[in-house]
Amino acid sequence: MSQRKWDWRPKLRWFAAEIVVVVAGVLIAFAVNAWWADRTERVRVTAALENVAAEIASNVDELREVVAHTEGTVETLDRFLARTPDDLRLLSRDSLVEVRIALVRPWTYDPGGGALSALLGSSDFAALDNIPLREALIEWQRIPDEIAEDYADLSALAQMLRGPIAEHGLDLAFQVTQGDSTDVAPGVGVAFAAFRADTRASDYAAQMYYARRGYGRELAAFIPVGDSLVQAITTARPAR
Repeated sequence: MSQRKWDWRPKLRWFAAEIVVVVAGVLIAFAVNAWWADRTERVRVTAALENVAAEIASNVDELREVVAHTEGTVETLDRFLARTPDDLRLLSRDSLVEVRIALVRPWTYDPGGGALSALLGSSDFAALDNIPLREALIEWQRIPDEIAEDYADLSALAQMLRGPIAEHGLDLAFQVTQGDSTDVAPGVGVAFAAFRADTRASDYAAQMYYARRGYGRELAAFIPVGDSLVQAITTARPAR
């Protein structure tokens, strides 16, 4: 009886085919996982950028309000410094209230929010491959600190003005009655005239004028930066 020789080649081909199928399945699984992880990351980064864009747009609106208020106080101080003490005796009470506000009430910039801080402190920020945009976001994050330094100078100057204001009786001439409404006592024009005639007080008022004007210009310069940054975020964020 003859012995049949076992042919291993068909088995080898079948085994090789099985290996190819398994390897292909593993590679496809890795590819799908990588694609899904990348898509999830892009969706997360897009959502974060949308929140940041909304926050910066709100910051810009706040800047516009502060600039408008600051420009108004600069005009008020300019008119005040252009008048003689005798002119001040004849000013309306409303005008005198505006002068006092311009002298002692700087309006601060409060950016609020936290979307940008959250993005900069997360791993998603590293996933943002637009380097110029990343650098611009970092710079925008520093703006409140720069503004705070100038605001501190304004506040210090306002504190210095409180001395002459108290000396000439202006604190007693203005009394807050309800909410933000202010009652002006008789003779406030005389008190302002004495304040204006005081060289030291007038010098402080002039310093406040220039400080407010510089503060307003600095804030105004950040507005187009913020607008451009919002536009850059809108065009650069990855698709969902």
